[in-house]
Amino acid sequence: MKTKLQLSVLGIGTACLLSLTTAAYAEENNKASRSTELNVEQTFKFENFRRITFDLYYQDEAGYNASGEVIRIYAVDADISTLDDERLAEKDLILMARTDADGRVYLPFELSHSITNIMIESNLPGTSGKRLVTINEQETISAYFSAYESPIIE
Repeated sequence: MKTKLQLSVLGIGTACLLSLTTAAYAEENNKASRSTELNVEQTFKFENFRRITFDLYYQDEAGYNASGEVIRIYAVDADISTLDDERLAEKDLILMARTDADGRVYLPFELSHSITNIMIESNLPGTSGKRLVTINEQETISAYFSAYESPIIE
């Protein structure tokens, strides 16, 4: 069992250690606040997100603008370039929207800079309802989906 003297010495030692640690942190913090230099790698982006507007249209089998249709947007691996790539099964849903009365989704959205490839998917069967889009510096991404048009058969 420790005596009162030993506990007092232990308490004083701990207080001194905390005081020294706090003083060292404060000194480093003051150096940073007085610094006039900022060293940043060229690839560093101060903004983590970019603003993109999705402008998507959907037309039903009769050729009319289809309201209330679900459109999904997924993040996919950057090196996926075809819709038959098996890695599309690992896609990540980032946005889900319904078309308005005009069969349109017009939606400004903040998208992470880390996402460079997306797949836009409508309710149309097969690959006719999917689009792969590589994101560069564009501000608007447009896509048109139509169940009215016959698929091209080769």
